[in-house]
Amino acid sequence: FECEEDDDFESELSSQHTKFDENGTGTQISINNERNRTGSGVIMSSECDEPYLSLELGFWVAQQRHYYKQLMQSNSTKGKRLTPQRIEYLDRLNFIWDIKEARWETQYQRLNEYVKRHGHANVRQNSTLGHWVYKQRYHQRNIEKGVTLDWGDIPEHATRPLSEEEIRRKPELAVDRVIDTPSGGKEYRGMPVSPLTPERKAKLNEIGFVWDARESVWDQKFRELIKYKKEFGTTKVPPSHGSLGVWVKKQREAWRALQSTDKPSGFTYALTPDRIAKLDSINFSWQGHDYTWEEHFQHLLLYIERHNTANAPQSLDTDDYPKLGSWLTIQRTEGRKFERNDAACSLSEERYALLKHAGVQFDPKLAQFLSRVEELKAYRLHHGTLKVKSTHDKSLWSWVRRMTKEYEAYLAQLNVEKSKHNLTRKKKLLLEDEIRRRMLDDIGFREEFVNK
Repeated sequence: FECEEDDDFESELSSQHTKFDENGTGTQISINNERNRTGSGVIMSSECDEPYLSLELGFWVAQQRHYYKQLMQSNSTKGKRLTPQRIEYLDRLNFIWDIKEARWETQYQRLNEYVKRHGHANVRQNSTLGHWVYKQRYHQRNIEKGVTLDWGDIPEHATRPLSEEEIRRKPELAVDRVIDTPSGGKEYRGMPVSPLTPERKAKLNEIGFVWDARESVWDQKFRELIKYKKEFGTTKVPPSHGSLGVWVKKQREAWRALQSTDKPSGFTYALTPDRIAKLDSINFSWQGHDYTWEEHFQHLLLYIERHNTANAPQSLDTDDYPKLGSWLTIQRTEGRKFERNDAACSLSEERYALLKHAGVQFDPKLAQFLSRVEELKAYRLHHGTLKVKSTHDKSLWSWVRRMTKEYEAYLAQLNVEKSKHNLTRKKKLLLEDEIRRRMLDDIGFREEFVNK
């Protein structure tokens, strides 16, 4: 039976001198009755089933804790109201003298069980236990930033009860104390004291508590990279390989930024000397992934699957398609060499066949022309005519006008220098290429525009 309690409420009770039956035997019987009713001697407040009896008992319990705190902090006469015999009575019932410490201990035990089940203490923050773990790290960061005092920096005499002899010899020690604040915390010489005591730190360290969550995440990814290298024999993880690939890419970006004299503005990713040393110990490749032909081809197949075309733009370079555009440009160049039986071609017959089967157009300009013809066919299917209106598709309308002029120039047997249309080199291609003319003839382009 565990409820909430406010330390300020105890102080208020004491200041009001609330009086209850303080008979030692009667006290033992009252708490034992409550213990029998609730099944526990852990009574923290007056919030129980029988409001009047429990309210009175809750007030009484609060006073015992208040007296005990005074007894631990000083030699005041008020503290002596809690005699050793009464302390013994309450201890037999497992009475909780410090609620905050009891709550901390409860969460600690939960974390200990979590570590035993999962092998780590990185609890997700969107839970009660996760929030408690975050608070412990938060307290530690405040110590490191100098926002709060570490208990180790406080003189020993300020944290323990002083004897009368010590006070007689050094009266100034009586005021040089860690004191309670109205908010329930502690402070020393005007500075807040961290709730993270040496005892708490030691207990957390015993179960492998990680104080820096970001460092923990980095170490976890580093272990994944070691496992990846054992399986594949390399640290060159492609960016498309899930979160590990993204993490590896970030390490290289951070490393390049450190090597650069002109670091990018807003760059905050931390690649410490310790992390660099760890990555160097496994021969990490800082220069990035040198993709094989087969890997690039797999990226191409992924692009085709998603976009229904093999005509990837030359500038394409993303996590899913790293340097695919530039690689495809090289394959087109080599493919044209293969078609001309050029001895300088580096593309094998097998690879040429794979690219051809995937739908790669080795002439990118022809590929663009084919795309336009397909757009025009789709327009006729939807509107019943090849006469594209500029209000429907201005880009396609402009292309149809250019093709009409080029076709007229071809039929008039005009060359570029004498043509009244002043054709550019790009437009001249249509005059020389029978494949393009046939494609237009097949969809009725000549009958629709040129002969008229």
